[in-house]
Amino acid sequence: MGGYLFLLMDAIVIKVRTGGRVVSRSIMASTGINLGGYKEILGLKIGHSESYHGWSEYLDWLKQRGLTGVDYLISDHHQGLVKAIQERFQGALWQRCQAHFTKNILDVTPKALKDEVKANLRTIFTAPDTKTARTLLNAALSLLLIRQHKSKQMLTMRVKVIYLKKLILRKVMKGRSSCSEIQRESAVGGKPARDLQ
Repeated sequence: MGGYLFLLMDAIVIKVRTGGRVVSRSIMASTGINLGGYKEILGLKIGHSESYHGWSEYLDWLKQRGLTGVDYLISDHHQGLVKAIQERFQGALWQRCQAHFTKNILDVTPKALKDEVKANLRTIFTAPDTKTARTLLNAALSLLLIRQHKSKQMLTMRVKVIYLKKLILRKVMKGRSSCSEIQRESAVGGKPARDLQ
């Protein structure tokens, strides 16, 4: 399989018929991005759930197939997955997927503010540098502070960490830091990550 500096991971829960019953199963998937910026689907595997045990087996399976050199992982914040990543890729950086993070913020944002908060997040995530991103973040936080809502707390907790890690991504991935493509796209092997924006 070889070395991939970046690994995007996610799972899709589906219903399957087994033994005369319909049950939920997780399709665990990962995409690797190499130094040239090209992405490849590294593996799809059906598991019983998105538990720590399921993700541990999946990551061990990838390593047994030759996955090496992972420095940066992006996934949702599923606790079993995060724990498995921390144990199996010690020293690698982990970042929460921006698409999942945005959804979590919008879930606790009043309907009247959703469009504005979403636009602010998009602007912050695509800021050309950290200084501009911090200025935009402070403006967005001021808006939420005035309206006294808990989405402000969530935004404050996570966005600053995302900026620091995003600086690394800009060089190779052209700022792409979401694992939601695994759910959106069919397998697109060998296509440059920068062409999928």
